[in-house]
Amino acid sequence: MPKFLVPTAALAAGMFVGPALAEEPIIIGFATAQSGWMAAYDEQPVLAAQLAIADINAKGGLLGRPIEFVMADTKTDRAQGAKAGKEVVDKGASLVVVSCDYDMGSPAAFAAEQAGVISISLCANDPKMGVQGVGPHSFSWSFAAQSGGYALAEWAHQQGWKTAYSLLDTTIEFDKSTCAGFNSRWKELAGEAALIGEDTWKNDDPSISAQITRIQSLPEAPDVIMLCTYNPGGASAIKQLRAAGIESALLSSQAMDGDYWLQAVPDLSGFYYNGYMSIFGDEPDAERQALLDRYVATYDKAPTTSNFITGYALIDGYAKAVERAGTDDPDAVLAELNKFKDESVIGIPFTFTPEMHIQLKWPLLMLKVENGKHEAIEYITSTAEPPMGLLFPN
Repeated sequence: MPKFLVPTAALAAGMFVGPALAEEPIIIGFATAQSGWMAAYDEQPVLAAQLAIADINAKGGLLGRPIEFVMADTKTDRAQGAKAGKEVVDKGASLVVVSCDYDMGSPAAFAAEQAGVISISLCANDPKMGVQGVGPHSFSWSFAAQSGGYALAEWAHQQGWKTAYSLLDTTIEFDKSTCAGFNSRWKELAGEAALIGEDTWKNDDPSISAQITRIQSLPEAPDVIMLCTYNPGGASAIKQLRAAGIESALLSSQAMDGDYWLQAVPDLSGFYYNGYMSIFGDEPDAERQALLDRYVATYDKAPTTSNFITGYALIDGYAKAVERAGTDDPDAVLAELNKFKDESVIGIPFTFTPEMHIQLKWPLLMLKVENGKHEAIEYITSTAEPPMGLLFPN
């Protein structure tokens, strides 16, 4: 089970020393996965969120009130997620933080919406985690997967690559949306004929030999293969592509962040992906590197992926809205969140409107794996926003 900081008063004492806070607390509820497969995605952003809570309490609290947090385990189960959301609402939560996925996080978000309480997903990439899917009090503190695909297509085009092949793992909606964004933007930039093939498989397929055969039968190898996938299937697909002698550049999303899977593909080269930041000691942004150093020093371990920063940013951004509202009343805070326009949170510009509660542009770091080692390249942001028909397909 993930190891979290002890809730409530422990955050204002011990290693997080701050002024005494006697006012009625502001309660933040975490209805996230502490068990089941989703825990691997929720744990680290939650730990980073707790760092942000500690920082606020050390400075005197929020509106002069201490922040306390309560936790309920969704157990990576939708029915239990709804119960967890209601549980933290019943404990007085002004904010309900939900899982890093729309399918797993939305039941808790719906429970918050029914109570008129703001819910924010740690890092769901589905635009339905917002007004259109849950309701007006629902947000995701991340970017739409389609916009991530847009950014990857623009960067690939800038590299001078002329042809692309799209290889989609259809297991989860995130990958479908990422490839939809990439394919759409690539064809806009490079031309319809520049996408020379599209194929699919599922994450637990033991072999992609048929897909490899179709790639090898092309008149010319594609310059880049866009892999919309996640691990462990992603590592397996990459290993099979390289073992088959396919030398095209391989491109993927932040779902392939981290080096925990590289032992499956020793000395991998020519692999590129976009992440929230670098966790490999070469992060270009000093503020984000400092946060990573804090995380390691506090928890005596490094995060396995860069998505931990969304938890810290979520609390920091929510606190800004509360301060401007002068209250933690959900409707007042909602009004302030909807006014965010390029609001800087850990150097990331956040924009929300009453109609869009997820980011359509986000600075993502391009990273390269060469000879089995990660290297930060540059931050990129898509120059265009996906249209509503792509964000919310029928």
